[in-house]
Amino acid sequence: MRSEGIKNSALSPLERGDLHFGNAYTYVQMKRYKKATLCFDNAFEEARHEEFPYDKQYEQILEIYLKAGREQDALRIVEELIERSYYDKKFLRLETAKRWVQTEMQKRALS
Repeated sequence: MRSEGIKNSALSPLERGDLHFGNAYTYVQMKRYKKATLCFDNAFEEARHEEFPYDKQYEQILEIYLKAGREQDALRIVEELIERSYYDKKFLRLETAKRWVQTEMQKRALS
């Protein structure tokens, strides 16, 4: 159902993004993290030019990217989200998550 909805041109980019998020969380429940991150990629791309509110779930999404072995993408996404602080200062809360991602990247590079 969500995949059909994503194709619906009557939906706004944020609505299509929400459908991608739904697909992603379905894959997370199945522990298919790589597929989940591809859906998150699509969700963030849909909303690239939209203003959307901060949500604590972004920290969980970063963890899913790390589980999928996509450290560089996790760093890119957290940086892009932090840039959104110009309209919602709550995105600055992700600075801690950014440092955590960087630390995880360093640990993985050393192992």
